Amino acid sequence: MGQLEFPAAISCDMASSGLGDMETGERMPSGMLLNVAVPRKADRVRLEGVRNTIYSTAMPRGAFIQVGHRLAVSSPELLFIELARELPLPELVMVGFECCGGFSLDPESPGCGNAKMNVPSQSRVARLMRFACSASRIRGARRALRALKFVVDDAWSPMEAVIATMLMLPIEEGGYGLGPCELNRRFETPDALRAAAARSSRVPDILISGSGVGFNYDGEYHLDLNSIVAAVHGFDANPESSSAKNELRLSLSRVRRKAIDDMRRNRELAAQGLVVFPLTKEDMYRSGGLDAVVSQAASAIEARTGKRLVAQREALADSSAAQQRQELIRSLIPGG
Repeated sequence: MGQLEFPAAISCDMASSGLGDMETGERMPSGMLLNVAVPRKADRVRLEGVRNTIYSTAMPRGAFIQVGHRLAVSSPELLFIELARELPLPELVMVGFECCGGFSLDPESPGCGNAKMNVPSQSRVARLMRFACSASRIRGARRALRALKFVVDDAWSPMEAVIATMLMLPIEEGGYGLGPCELNRRFETPDALRAAAARSSRVPDILISGSGVGFNYDGEYHLDLNSIVAAVHGFDANPESSSAKNELRLSLSRVRRKAIDDMRRNRELAAQGLVVFPLTKEDMYRSGGLDAVVSQAASAIEARTGKRLVAQREALADSSAAQQRQELIRSLIPGG
């Protein structure tokens, strides 16, 4: 274990954070619960709406991040362990993907709010694992380590994270048990194929490690069909307008170029020996939709590797398990 690293703000002086100015018996704003970490029982904050966690044992360095004068918050690595005490395994795995990926869910309403994309990752799987191993005496560390077996770096969207979670989670936890995945791995186009390729590299969303089989998620707005609808309405309202006619032509052209690029992407990945299955929003929301695509992918894995996915086939054929999987999928999709 490392040396005890407890910022002074948490250990005793709560005045700078405003807590010290509140009298015993006062309460936090309605509906608000504040979790406070303290090193000793005597340092507990005695206010209604405050929940104290006592960390009396030494903690690894990097457990807290200083955010102000005598004020600190849990680091992503410590927070993951703290959430491991509260969340079911699938939800904890999703937190791991968010922590180590390029998206961020709405902090006020992660289940319903809009996600931000292209954000820097807050940690990496290896870093979370190192911290959890060095903090093994902290309650939740073991559950965190178990969850991290099913997390990989570089999920670029919540839906990628949901799909990867389902693919990797064990069958007994409601997943497909297909083993480790790789997310957003870049494949450079070989010189022999470069003359016929549209791009110098391609990036499939998800690959089942060692199988050459993967998935690309093409979401609701992957093809901007709404732009065509808007352009059609504009043209109908003013058919003599050259700008309306031009906007309709451009909208159709943009969507067609994207659709053609998708087909070229699949061809270029196939030319490198990869079988990549497209997934749509309808596959995720329709009952049995993801099951159907995973069944097709399982056939490809069996054909390519010679492995027999007996347990996975039995789980896919189990109607009760299928219903539970669909409920799990919908519970993990933000806004699902």
